[in-house]
Amino acid sequence: MFRRALASLALAILFAACGGDKLTHVAGPGGHTEVFSQNAASKIDLLWVVDDSGSMADKQAKVAASFQRFMDEFSRGAIDYRVAVTTTDVFSDNAGAQGEFYGNPKVIASTDDDPLAEFQQNIKVGIGGSGDEAGLAAAKLALDKVNVANAPILAARQRCIQGCSVTNGGTTCVANCQTQNEPEFLRPDAYLYVVFVSDEDDHSGEEAIFYARSLELVKGVGNEAAVSASAIVGDPNGPACNARPGTKYAGAVSYTGGILGSICDASFDQNLSRLAEDAVGLKRHFLLGSNPQLNTLELQLLYRCDTPTTVLAQCASITSTCDGAAPDTLGFTCTPKQAEVVDVDADHPEGYTAGWSYQCADNSIAFHADASCDSVPGLRSQLQVSYTETKDVQCAP
Repeated sequence: MFRRALASLALAILFAACGGDKLTHVAGPGGHTEVFSQNAASKIDLLWVVDDSGSMADKQAKVAASFQRFMDEFSRGAIDYRVAVTTTDVFSDNAGAQGEFYGNPKVIASTDDDPLAEFQQNIKVGIGGSGDEAGLAAAKLALDKVNVANAPILAARQRCIQGCSVTNGGTTCVANCQTQNEPEFLRPDAYLYVVFVSDEDDHSGEEAIFYARSLELVKGVGNEAAVSASAIVGDPNGPACNARPGTKYAGAVSYTGGILGSICDASFDQNLSRLAEDAVGLKRHFLLGSNPQLNTLELQLLYRCDTPTTVLAQCASITSTCDGAAPDTLGFTCTPKQAEVVDVDADHPEGYTAGWSYQCADNSIAFHADASCDSVPGLRSQLQVSYTETKDVQCAP
């Protein structure tokens, strides 16, 4: 009983983390419930390609300072990730040039004691690199080298799997073969996410589509959807600041369906949150099958019992049946907060406080973020939306 009281107190403190509540709980007659699962990548390999020319010291520092926001998204679902860093320099013999991984350790794992500190160290690749930045070519070089290094490991993996049979363990044997012969980076069952950071456009020898296609084929024909690229570069359509438009990077990002962020931003907090969300594959918008009577909308989020407590901070209230339950049981029932419309400013870039809102334009439920909190449902959660149908579209003025 004492332990439960402490748990309740801890949750109550967490609920205060994202501001006030604005909730509607009306169970209309004849209503129905739609269920959405927040399923996404559980294993991700991330390659950061960072400009190491003379103008980049402050930008590298901003990525390091904001990287906690990136890591927060991965902690939502206990993502198994690996992170490597290389530079845009393909000409010199500097550390991290010509597609070599930079830093110590060369590959950061989610199981490391302090992966955040390791990345914040590795991302500061210095400013002694070539001023002829070629990030797209550098990414291709790095991944080609990793594939060559991985070839004997994957060959041993395949030989091991071929030796498995029903009589010697079957699926357990296969799983052991995979575990015992797993590359450190570019793991066969992991998504690949590449991020470019530069204040110059790319000067690689080929067109953007060539490098985009090369990235998509890194994991083999038919696995293109498992690869994506994003970039924080000079905005081709925005303020110039002290950066040149990253037009070629933007082309590669567009081809692979990634996210484009501006290196001119004062802080990279929002950029890195968006990049991480895109990498993990978390959804913010959930399209409804019918038009709801707005005053009957009721939302619940079901979370696993092993959900980090930081994720539960978005809840206005929560009940738990996790005592004695397995970690993967959906034992937390969270009532998410409803967002409030506010003026767009640095703390509220979407014009909402953190929480959910109904979007009339596409008949969807949207989850918003502000400077203090991100309300997007966590990985492996389940969203239940209950409402009474109406033939009329009921949009707020």
